[in-house]
Amino acid sequence: MEYQHFQALIKDALSDGVIFYYPGGGTSKVQQVLVYKVGYTRSKSTIYLSIPDMFSTFTEFSGSSITSNDLKRFMPEVYDSKALPAGNSCNCAFFFMVINSIGLAGNINGKGVRGDPFGIILK
Repeated sequence: MEYQHFQALIKDALSDGVIFYYPGGGTSKVQQVLVYKVGYTRSKSTIYLSIPDMFSTFTEFSGSSITSNDLKRFMPEVYDSKALPAGNSCNCAFFFMVINSIGLAGNINGKGVRGDPFGIILK
């Protein structure tokens, strides 16, 4: 898949105000979809996830079953709050929700907790 197609899928599927409901509880609300990033609110914090980073993640794991732990190992500066430089662990579940919403993955499984991380199968 080409980057421009991936980017268009995201822009078509997401709009300001879209709410994602996580399987383990909680929500994220899309605040804005910009050219190269998506801003979303989790609790009271606004977090940004780069569309090029999502594309790199998708192309790396396409056709695989992955968990949030895989994302943290692959790109800790994006997906791991404990990394240096730190990313944001909320980006894992948000990435899964975005990929699912654009039809490039199945449903999210797991509870998003230690021992039962969120997981997904990418197309």
